[in-house]
Amino acid sequence: MLKLNGNQTIPLIEEVDLLVVGGGLAGLPIAKAYASSGKKVLLVEKGTFLGYEIGQWQRPWVQWCKENDVLLKEWLSFEEKNSEFEDDCILPIPMDKFKLKMEDCLIDAGVNILYASIPTGCIKLEDGWQVTIANKSGRQAIKAGYVIDVSARSIIARLMGKKSCVFYPVDAAYNVLNDKKIEVVRRTIE
Repeated sequence: MLKLNGNQTIPLIEEVDLLVVGGGLAGLPIAKAYASSGKKVLLVEKGTFLGYEIGQWQRPWVQWCKENDVLLKEWLSFEEKNSEFEDDCILPIPMDKFKLKMEDCLIDAGVNILYASIPTGCIKLEDGWQVTIANKSGRQAIKAGYVIDVSARSIIARLMGKKSCVFYPVDAAYNVLNDKKIEVVRRTIE
C-alpha cells in the first residue's frame, strides 16, 4: 500500500523497469524490445484492445511494402495462404486475428498488459516514477524506472502540467534499452 495525502492509501500493483502508457502502434515495439532484453514491462491501455490506430479508426488494411516485409509479418495476421505479396498491394487485416497477434507478440516477449486503465497521477521519484491509474477496481499505483507515454493525448505530460513531452530525435527503444537517462517520451504514428 502506498500512502497518499492524509490517511488515504492505494495498492501498489506493479513495480516494473518500464511502464508504457498507451497500446497504440508506437508503443508495442518499444514494450516488446525492452521485455525481450529481460526487463520487466507493463503496458497500460485505456481501451480494451491494442492498436487503436487500426481497430478504432476502422482502417483494417495495409499497403504492403517489401522493405517492411519482416516487420509487417511479425505484427500482422493475413488471410492469404501465400505469404509473399507484391509491392504496393493493399491487403485487408482481419481485426480479431490482428488484435490477438499483437497481444500474443507482447505476451510472448514477457510484457504484462493492463486494459481499461487510465493514468490519473504521476510523481517523479528519486529512482523512477510513481503513476496512479484508475479502472473498475479503483485506484492503484505502479512504480517504474522509466515511463514512455505513447498515448494519443499525452496523458502523462498533461498530468505533469506540460502541454507536451520532449521529443527525442533518436529512437526511444534504443535509449531505454541502453539505459540512457530519459524521463518521459511521447511519440505518435499517424
